[in-house]
Amino acid sequence: VNNTPVYSCKVKYEDGKSQVTYVVIPVALLDEGYNNLSITGYVRLYDEDGCLDDFSGANWIDIAAESQIQIGYDLIDTQHSLNYYPYPMISSMDEFGKKCGIYVPADASDEELKAAMLIRADLGNETSDEDDVALETFDTEMRGNRVIIATKDRLPDDVSAKIQENTYDLSRGALVYEYGEADSNVLVLTARDDKNLYEACALLMDDSRISQEKSNMAYVAAGSADKVIENSSLSDLIVDSETIESITGNPGIEFVGPFRQEQILYLPITGGFVLAEGGKISLNFRYSENLDFTRSMITVYWGDTPVASKKLEKADATGDSLSFVMPSDVVGTYAGSIKIAFDLEIQDMFCTKRADEMPWAYVTGDSTLFLPVGQSSKYSLDLRPYPFQLMGYYNDLALILPDNMTQTQLELAGRIMALEGNSIGPYGKLSVYRASEFDSSGTDMNQIVIGTYADNTYIQKLNDQLSFRYSADGSRFESNDKLLLSDSYASKIGVLQIIRSPEFSGRAIMVVSGAQEDMLDNILSYTRIADNCRKLQGDAYLIDSTMDTRYFTFLKEENEVNASLLDQILENKDAIAFTLISTLAMAILVLAVILILLRIRKNSKSDEEK
Repeated sequence: VNNTPVYSCKVKYEDGKSQVTYVVIPVALLDEGYNNLSITGYVRLYDEDGCLDDFSGANWIDIAAESQIQIGYDLIDTQHSLNYYPYPMISSMDEFGKKCGIYVPADASDEELKAAMLIRADLGNETSDEDDVALETFDTEMRGNRVIIATKDRLPDDVSAKIQENTYDLSRGALVYEYGEADSNVLVLTARDDKNLYEACALLMDDSRISQEKSNMAYVAAGSADKVIENSSLSDLIVDSETIESITGNPGIEFVGPFRQEQILYLPITGGFVLAEGGKISLNFRYSENLDFTRSMITVYWGDTPVASKKLEKADATGDSLSFVMPSDVVGTYAGSIKIAFDLEIQDMFCTKRADEMPWAYVTGDSTLFLPVGQSSKYSLDLRPYPFQLMGYYNDLALILPDNMTQTQLELAGRIMALEGNSIGPYGKLSVYRASEFDSSGTDMNQIVIGTYADNTYIQKLNDQLSFRYSADGSRFESNDKLLLSDSYASKIGVLQIIRSPEFSGRAIMVVSGAQEDMLDNILSYTRIADNCRKLQGDAYLIDSTMDTRYFTFLKEENEVNASLLDQILENKDAIAFTLISTLAMAILVLAVILILLRIRKNSKSDEEK
């Protein structure tokens, strides 16, 4: 635990039987935040002479997937103090959020919906394997822990009565108020001006700000979020360069033992990150001098993709380094971790006595990782939540909803915003529109569109651009060049599909739609499960009535499109060259004829003058 050994046991050799070991983790060894648990083992095969080749694939240990860490805890008595948010709305006692609901007026304004979507995304990130946080309207049954979002005049009467407005000027700010009832908790976000509801969301979602609120009520003045952004621009809120010590909290990373030794460094990057050009990693390390230096090396991986390696040298054992620029093929991609692997090979390893503490290698904490945030011309669910989120903030995002939403459409919108709001912060740009209000030509934003062909008129406008288009009557999807749909099946599917904006370069549109309303409910049920969300890929993902899925890739990266054009030119270079030469010859011939005619005309004038 954090490079301190806490337990060891003998490996038992019993045919066909697994060995179960229970280890108590000393709490005193745990750090706040990042902790590293390492499990190492060694087995050796023996023959009649007492040893076998250590490189045999038969000497292995398998740590079963069912292995787990169990952590005990005590519940905190918050006494309704806001600094504990999101507890008690989401807690270890309700890890899926089944007892938590967000409530807005049935005719919620765009600003009320925007606030609800932000809080929905924030609470959705606090759930574990399943996201069951509800997003409903006041006319449904309110139950469990409740987040109520509305302007003061639209709050339920019993909630509004608890707020002493003469203490706060709700016309110039917003109020966050928490109180308890018999078996539940209520969190209220309210203001006189619905635009100020965003201020309440920003307060709750900013850990550094909400941690300062030690009571159950907080007033936030209009413009507070703007001051945060002005004092620390979004580019400053994103940290591109880190050291190993700043990431792990430890002075370095240790690798002990012969053969392949690996450590995974989980990166402190939030959703919507893709690597920009110019990323660089500089590692400083040292290693033992008893290695077989003809075979020992270090390799670095971006996720699971190898990006650099270096052979170890005895002369550099006390102080070596590896610096490299991230290769072009990983630019525009996402990886949540860096893996560092040492191959620590020893000479004459055959039938030698095992020494657990040698050989060794050590990467120092001052090693740096410069991983700037970039953009990709590839739009795919594989890169989710990019481009709708960029480094923890909604990236100029417009959510376009039907004018008259059903409960399913409202809940689906909230779930998709949570899906694209992984580790979301409050200071990005999010706008909510009703389909009839949305002017696509004047709105240079990424877009998420929810609904069916019949309910969302903007989907009708986009239909010709979609990879899976609706039929003329909107009752089903049509076949395309990658999938032939039967009429029956085409009316019983839901689709998540991403297209490039037809009006603005560098913008993407995700349309989450179904042939019928019940297909939207299938998408909602499917995306509630974290394991299902990890399966999303391609730029068109189909979910049918039996929850079977399939995915397709229609979009090419822009550089692929350009490359394709270049390939066509190269493939037809002889024909193109002949065309150019012929055109040039014709131009010269025409020019010659013109010059001859001009000369004849000039000579004719000279003769007339004589």
